[in-house]
Amino acid sequence: MSSGERLLAVDSDALLDSVFFLRLATAYRANAQVFKAVETAARGVATFPRDARLYALYTQFVKEESDSVITRGMALYPNSAELLALNAKDLRSRGKVAEALDASKRAVELDSTIAQGRLLVAQAEIELGRPDSALVTLHHAVQAGEDRNAVAQFALSKGNTLFRAANGTKTRADFQLAMRFLAFADSLKSTPQTKFLLGAAALNVAQTALTDAPAIKIREESCVISQLGAETIPIARASLEAGQDVSPEATKQFLEYLDQISPYADKQIAAFCTPVTPVQTRKSPGNEG
Repeated sequence: MSSGERLLAVDSDALLDSVFFLRLATAYRANAQVFKAVETAARGVATFPRDARLYALYTQFVKEESDSVITRGMALYPNSAELLALNAKDLRSRGKVAEALDASKRAVELDSTIAQGRLLVAQAEIELGRPDSALVTLHHAVQAGEDRNAVAQFALSKGNTLFRAANGTKTRADFQLAMRFLAFADSLKSTPQTKFLLGAAALNVAQTALTDAPAIKIREESCVISQLGAETIPIARASLEAGQDVSPEATKQFLEYLDQISPYADKQIAAFCTPVTPVQTRKSPGNEG
């Protein structure tokens, strides 16, 4: 290989022979000098762009390296936040989400300023079924100075996905979860889309709360759920009005529905939240004194 390097340096005729690059790159690879092997193959491809053999060899080297380059890098630089972040992405692409989460957290610990590091953490938490943890991570991302627009877009995307899932389950808890993500996205970057989705989610929270409250056997809990429904109605109304340009016809129907359920919220609060006056029994005349 040393003779090949000298020949490449002093003999311009070597640059005219593609077989020379093939042999030298293969020799480097056989001697575990992977960087030089890839470099030589790449130089050969640049010199002989129409040589299919060289390109096939270069492709082989690159493919082999893609499977091992991060692992080798982690062994060489175990405290590199950048490599840990790359490793997290690689692990996630291979379905190893729990390991990807650990790698992402470690990357952020080593470098709190790493670009979108906490978004990687939040993504893994979402995929592991920990949306509440993901939302906390997103709050930390903003506090740490990460790009607010990127965090807002992430929260909006996940909130929209959660809202669609809630439309399938029709449960109050799922609508509330979607609403929390959408409200956070709207707080970072308010747009007609965030307003409309937030309003639609809030409407469903109000509807399910007012439906659930009468079925709860404990009066105090019925009161809490009724109050949730009543308190969410104005949020739904204001958000839908602000985002009505997204879907004017749907907004009109939603606002009319809010008008219909508002009286029920007042009646439920009166029924479940008004203190019950104890019934006093009157004493008979014979028992007085």
